[in-house]
Amino acid sequence: MFANTVIGICWTAVVVIWLITGATSSATTRKTAGKAGRWFRFFLAIVFPLCFLVDDLRILSTVYVFPNDTYLQWISVSLCISGISFAIWARLHLGNSWAMPMTQTENTELVTSGPYHLVRHPIYAGLSLAMIGSMLAASALWSLWYITWTLYFLYSAFMEERALKARYPIDYPIYKSKSKMFIPFVL
Repeated sequence: MFANTVIGICWTAVVVIWLITGATSSATTRKTAGKAGRWFRFFLAIVFPLCFLVDDLRILSTVYVFPNDTYLQWISVSLCISGISFAIWARLHLGNSWAMPMTQTENTELVTSGPYHLVRHPIYAGLSLAMIGSMLAASALWSLWYITWTLYFLYSAFMEERALKARYPIDYPIYKSKSKMFIPFVL
């Protein structure tokens, strides 16, 4: 399937770009994940990968949620490429201000330009859009993986909003009133 190949290349590009640009990011000062964030990370890092090793669950990797249709594959690839492009633009625009989800960096300013002018969380929005696109061409097991990551991004965004409001008590509420969280002009 061409869709799975293109989607795989897109996600590989994300990993490579994040590894390269992550080496230049500022040191983190404080984690804001909380107990629920640690459980999400535990699930994503340990529990879910075990699903691929358990025979009874591995059957889900052969069951597809959506039909294998050519038009759906094109839609899937388009959403994945669009989302990943938006997330990469946001990551590169942040430069040294980027940090791991739910962490704060030293000596950074509130970024409100570029993709951050369109939405407050463009990396999460872009990666979630790419995951929705990927899910259209994925098996049930991978769809569960994508849904879990999207929930993690939503949780992270809400936690980061709280931390940003505390860190920028004057500027952040103004920025928040002028921009949407995930979808420009909508949400």
